[in-house]
Amino acid sequence: LIFESSLSIDVRRLLEDVGPILFLAIIGLLISTFVVGGAVHWISGEALVVCLLLGAIVSATDPVAVVAIFKELGAPKRLAILVEGESLFNDATAIVMFNILAAMIIGAAAVDIGGGAFAFAKVFIGGIIVGYVMARIFCAIFARLHNSAMVEITLTVTLAYFSFVIAEHYLHLSG
Repeated sequence: LIFESSLSIDVRRLLEDVGPILFLAIIGLLISTFVVGGAVHWISGEALVVCLLLGAIVSATDPVAVVAIFKELGAPKRLAILVEGESLFNDATAIVMFNILAAMIIGAAAVDIGGGAFAFAKVFIGGIIVGYVMARIFCAIFARLHNSAMVEITLTVTLAYFSFVIAEHYLHLSG
C-alpha cells in the first residue's frame, strides 16, 4: 500500500507541504502513541513500554477511505496531499517506534531520549535515502526499455521488494 501510494502521489505538491506533513506524521504519531499507551497503562496497569508499543501499533493511519470521500466531495487537492503524505511518513514513523519499543521490551536496547531520537532519524532518513537511490537506479533502467509493459511491471514489483529487503534486512533501516 505504501509503495502504491508513493507512486501515485504528486511529489511536487508533497514537497510544497513537507513541513506540515512531517509534523503530523512524526509529532502526531508520537503524541498518539503516548496518549494511547498512557491510557492503556492507566487502565490496565501493564508496563508502560508494552502499552506504548500497543500505542505505536494502532496509531498509524490509513487514509484510503478518507481520500476517496475527499475526491467524491471535491475537497481541495492540498487536503488530500496532506492526508496521503502524512500517511506515507506516518507508517515509517510507526515502524521505527515499534522497533525501538520492541527492542526495549526484549532487553536488546536501553534507549534514552537522545539515543531514541538518533535511532529514529537514522532509520527514517536512511529508509528515504535507500528508496531514493533504488528509484534512481530503476529510472535509469526504465529509460532504456522500449515500452515493454511486462518488464516494467516486473521491475516495479522488484523495486518495491528489493528496496524493502535492502533497507530492512541488510541496513536495518525503514523498508
